[in-house]
Amino acid sequence: MSIKQSIRQRLPSQAELIASPGMGWLAPLLQHPAIWTINRRSVSIGAAAGLFCGLLPAPFQMVSAGLVAWWLRGNAPLAVFVTLYTNPITFFPLYFLALHMGLWMVDQVGSTQSFAGQATALGVPMPPDFSLASPLESMGSLVGWMVSMGWPLVIGVLTLASLLAIIGGGLCYFGWGFAIRRRRAQRLSRSGSGH
Repeated sequence: MSIKQSIRQRLPSQAELIASPGMGWLAPLLQHPAIWTINRRSVSIGAAAGLFCGLLPAPFQMVSAGLVAWWLRGNAPLAVFVTLYTNPITFFPLYFLALHMGLWMVDQVGSTQSFAGQATALGVPMPPDFSLASPLESMGSLVGWMVSMGWPLVIGVLTLASLLAIIGGGLCYFGWGFAIRRRRAQRLSRSGSGH
């Protein structure tokens, strides 16, 4: 099975995506043929857009990934699908990593001020405990804790999102090229051994 067939099999069709709830207003954008193209460039852009937008706050991830992919003429369905790497299990570890990256970056530029009462040079306060008995209250406490981190968190999230997009898009682009060269070499070796 080729790379194109494998991707096409896993992604929703244009009609399925347009018919899904809440997507009707995007129908004019979704009908552009460039965002449905499956090639090395469009898949790499779609993956990068999905990885970047996946770290945005939850209600905006999929729509922003699709719009960025549309704007850059990447594969929009893939971009939307890739945002699913952030989920309830991975969200907090990724944001905690982003926070530490942001704190490190703020510290590297010489700022030891406190942000929203949190000392950046001295460390990060522990997140509040999560209680399964009251999950909504616990989620509110966690969100409040994250918001209190301020600029270091914003800088860290944008940095981590950019790194993920560059690495993921690059892996798709160069991985696709490697797969093409490998398949071509296999064809040549089969045709050469048949003589």
